Amino acid sequence: AVVNAEYGGGDFAYANKDALEDVYHNYKPMLEYINNNTELNTQVKWATVSDYFDHIRERSDNFPSLSGDFFTYADRLDHYWSGYFTTRPFYKNLDRVLESSLRRTEILFSFHRDKEGVAELTAARNALSLFQHHDGITGTAKPWVVEDYGTRLFKAYKACENLSAAAIRHIMKNKETFGKDFQPTRQRADFKELEKQRVIEKPAELVIVSTIARKTSAVQVVAVKSHLNLEVINSRGEVLLQQEEPTIEYGEVKHDSKFIVFRPELPSVSINRFQLRSLKQENLQLREKRSKFSSPTQGMHKTTFEVVSDKTMCTDIILGTEKLVIKLNCKSGRLKSISKEGKTVAVNQEVLFYTSTKLPRSGAYLFYPDSGPSRLLTENVRPKIVVVKGPMRDRAVVTLKFEESKLVLTYTVNHLNGLEGEYMDLEIMSDLHEEGDLAIRLETDIKSGDNIFTDLNGHTIQHHKFNEKLHTQGNFFPMPS
Repeated sequence: AVVNAEYGGGDFAYANKDALEDVYHNYKPMLEYINNNTELNTQVKWATVSDYFDHIRERSDNFPSLSGDFFTYADRLDHYWSGYFTTRPFYKNLDRVLESSLRRTEILFSFHRDKEGVAELTAARNALSLFQHHDGITGTAKPWVVEDYGTRLFKAYKACENLSAAAIRHIMKNKETFGKDFQPTRQRADFKELEKQRVIEKPAELVIVSTIARKTSAVQVVAVKSHLNLEVINSRGEVLLQQEEPTIEYGEVKHDSKFIVFRPELPSVSINRFQLRSLKQENLQLREKRSKFSSPTQGMHKTTFEVVSDKTMCTDIILGTEKLVIKLNCKSGRLKSISKEGKTVAVNQEVLFYTSTKLPRSGAYLFYPDSGPSRLLTENVRPKIVVVKGPMRDRAVVTLKFEESKLVLTYTVNHLNGLEGEYMDLEIMSDLHEEGDLAIRLETDIKSGDNIFTDLNGHTIQHHKFNEKLHTQGNFFPMPS
């Protein structure tokens, strides 16, 4: 038999030449003893993985193989290594934002080719690459190392924003129009904050960059001051269909700003210019395209938006299009059913919280919940619900308040043709301070038995079997948060 015996090592093994030589010289006498002892009938040598498989193939043409994956990995008993999928999610988000910004910047820079920006672009690539380290993107590094990662990612993010702006000015060849006031519509003060919408305070010009290699029609959102009456004009002078929405922050309606939502046609890999200009008298029908605004759980304050009577909201909250209909429970704000192309799936949605009080606790590496059932956060909690409907999209913002924390669930269905209009977007924001793991559970009437199908990082679908003999963490297949 050919046996592959691996020599293990920690993260800091072989940090220098002496460590490698010590291992070699320590093992050499043992290998010589085994090889020279005929009674053991064994030959041992240093080899690579390729050497091992070469020996296997020399002995047999029918080498068995294992399909599937080893997820979730456990190194002992019930210690399953899935904690890092949700550890430090803020930094995982910043990684994705930088990756998107870097992609856009590289495409624009290929047309600009400013020699002065090469160093900054290279530094941004290096910062993103560095964070892919197995203690970076996973969130398992020491606190001071994480701070350094955050500083580097944020610096790279700001560099990409500035390089993109410079490249657009060069490509558009209109530096006077795009001067110091040329700013992204989303901003981030530092790496410890999430992106926020920049509020536009006067009529302005918008530039939308599409890096997709096909024609797209995507919903765009900009924030403006509430007193402004604006319309969106494309480069051909056409007034685009739009809807205005109240700005909702943690379930509360803000009265100093509002959203303008529109859906432009964007050619493949293109820079597109739009005008936000004051509403003309002949286009007052824009008023009719404002969102219908309602709240079944709270009285409405004075607003310029049409308020739907609460009596219409005493049953299900319905969001959707001709192809997709989402129903939410009017009192709880949780999913009740999803209908697509005439087929309806009943859904019972719950928000769960897994505590971890026994050692080793859930954390950077492990998901190690306490035994017994999880805690229902949605039980006996009366949420605030705000519903917004319009020609561009339907949204429901559900806010659950606890003693010192909030949890906001935002359901959005875009009114788009094609794939973009056939799914619901669920955004979850939380400032829970308690140590533990937050989860969303969807109970449906789909009869799948003990089969589990999980998304493997958006690349493929993996088939698993539910094993009732395992602990909760053994049947848990999280996606990166």
